[in-house]
Amino acid sequence: MQEILRQITETTRATEEVRSAIAQSDWAAREWRTIRRIKLEELLLAAYALDQWLDLQRSKWLHGAEVDVDGKPMDKIKLLATLYFPDLQPEAAAIWSAHQKAYMFILEAGGGAGAARIAMDPEAYASALENFKSGWAPFYTATRLGIASLEEKASQVMIEVASTS
Repeated sequence: MQEILRQITETTRATEEVRSAIAQSDWAAREWRTIRRIKLEELLLAAYALDQWLDLQRSKWLHGAEVDVDGKPMDKIKLLATLYFPDLQPEAAAIWSAHQKAYMFILEAGGGAGAARIAMDPEAYASALENFKSGWAPFYTATRLGIASLEEKASQVMIEVASTS
């Protein structure tokens, strides 16, 4: 009888340990899905903020506008993609590349416009603005296409996250 009770006790203990391990594993998986969902939302918000950030930079460099620019959204995009979404790395890299090119174009065009503005040369300033307008579209389009690609892939990731619950 003692042997049977000992075996039942051991079996019960083993069963509880397995149940606890499974519960811990389920909890960890749910938490990871929740974190990924939240971070995916942050990633997309940062991508949308990038569009606004570039527009503020354009206003600052071309028109000398006083703008309050919080950190670069691109840094957040890179961070979130690296830490939480390795499957979104190609899209993040495409946005990074387009962003860098767009920002360099803004700095170059803005430098000329700023110099003309400071020199109070309306003709040179108008020419710099015209040059900006004629050259900006490909950079803006590449950035928007990168963001759209990220949105599309993020939708797929969200479906995967939701379907594993």
